[in-house]
Amino acid sequence: MKQHTRRTILGAPSLAWLGSVVSSCASESRPDRRSDVTVRVAMPNDVAHATRIERALELQQLRGEALRPGVTIETVPIPDGPNSWTADDTARTSALERVLASGAPIDVIWTPHIDIADLHLGGRLRTLDDLVKRDRVDLKAFMPQALRSGISPDIGLLALPEEIEGRQLYFRTDHFSEAGLDYRRTGFDFERPAITWEALRRTAISLEGAPAARSRVSFDPGHESLTGIVLAWQSGAPDLTVPIPTELPRQESLKRASTEAFSWIASIARELGSQLPYRNISWPSVSRTGISSSVQGLAGILPDDMSRHPFISGKASICIESSRFVSSILSHDDGLPFRVVETPRRDDGSSVIGWADVWGYSMVRGGSDDGWDLLKYLTGEDAAYASARGVASQLPAVSDPGSRSRKPSDLPGGPRRWFPPFSGRLALDRFMTQNYRSGIKIIDEANDHALEQLRHAHVWPFQAGSRRWLGAIETVRRAVVRDGMDPRTAIDQARTLFFAR
Repeated sequence: MKQHTRRTILGAPSLAWLGSVVSSCASESRPDRRSDVTVRVAMPNDVAHATRIERALELQQLRGEALRPGVTIETVPIPDGPNSWTADDTARTSALERVLASGAPIDVIWTPHIDIADLHLGGRLRTLDDLVKRDRVDLKAFMPQALRSGISPDIGLLALPEEIEGRQLYFRTDHFSEAGLDYRRTGFDFERPAITWEALRRTAISLEGAPAARSRVSFDPGHESLTGIVLAWQSGAPDLTVPIPTELPRQESLKRASTEAFSWIASIARELGSQLPYRNISWPSVSRTGISSSVQGLAGILPDDMSRHPFISGKASICIESSRFVSSILSHDDGLPFRVVETPRRDDGSSVIGWADVWGYSMVRGGSDDGWDLLKYLTGEDAAYASARGVASQLPAVSDPGSRSRKPSDLPGGPRRWFPPFSGRLALDRFMTQNYRSGIKIIDEANDHALEQLRHAHVWPFQAGSRRWLGAIETVRRAVVRDGMDPRTAIDQARTLFFAR
């Protein structure tokens, strides 16, 4: 544990629960509190999070803000890491479970929101509704997508977001040119997008006509970022992601929609020869930090492995990736010939349905009110700005920025080869994207587009077992793509994998 003893920049969910919290006029008085309190927070041990703590202590000392005088902070390191929906990806969940099971007096815990329901088993987390009402916290400042994954329908609010990332489709313009394709005419135009499952299929097949097609894949249906359950949502599956034995109608509609989605994946995989050995390429985990592995010396931050990424190396023409991938490209190769567009919709009459991952903070049951004060600060605007500045100050500047490049006035050295992550606060995120500019038009526009795509993003509902279900369904999805497994059999095997644990 690390003991800290020293000491705004800147608007709505339609949930009935949220409305009841926001509209509350009650302002409860706080009970008297001791002054010699230590707040213990379990969080990643990296510069992005350490600077939030340092800034909170600085505000406490200089202005009497963020924390009461005399309150100290103790951090308990837990791992962060890239997203990976594989059946055995339990390292982060296990670490969080160990922290809660250790008996250590933790007040606040950082967590991916997909794990909150599992962490709360046994009532281990404290609901935040009463604290939000008492302190009149403006939840409307957060995007609905960022809040929803931390809300249990029958319990209430269990977390506030620190970061959200979505998905968008990336494609190599040089590969399109080699195949004689005008990407705008194929629907791959972010100003007038017309991307459907069928348009993606036709384009991927057309890219096979390029001279270098046998040395790369046009599109890999086995890449986990084309999440099978999201395709099921696009086919009409309920928001329920995990099959619950007591809810048979939902189970059946989920299975029907998942089968349709998997059948499409199987069809395009056969057409593209995805089962052939030379087509079986290796993908690193989804971009997380937006910092290339070529950057050295960042305290505690695990960089994205861009050197092995098939899209970067030219082994893949189209991929669906994290919104953080824009920053990873900027960090690794700012001259990469690429563009972005929205994720594919089911058909011309369908809505765009993307997906997002959220990270944030929860309070452990029994945690102190001073822990709540810290949680509010860590998920606020000032902390997000402090974190961005702390990371950016350690990164290399863009060597030859364009005339439209910008940077925060208190960040010396010019624009950085990096963009801050989205905080889930729309006003703040728009402010940050306009102030952190590379001056490279294609890359800045791609980052702006990534923020706008969060409007279409769904999040995993509050459910125990979601990570295991995603791991199971992605495991059998790869069997459909690589081994030609029948989609109906694949869905049944996903259920078997899930319920066997």
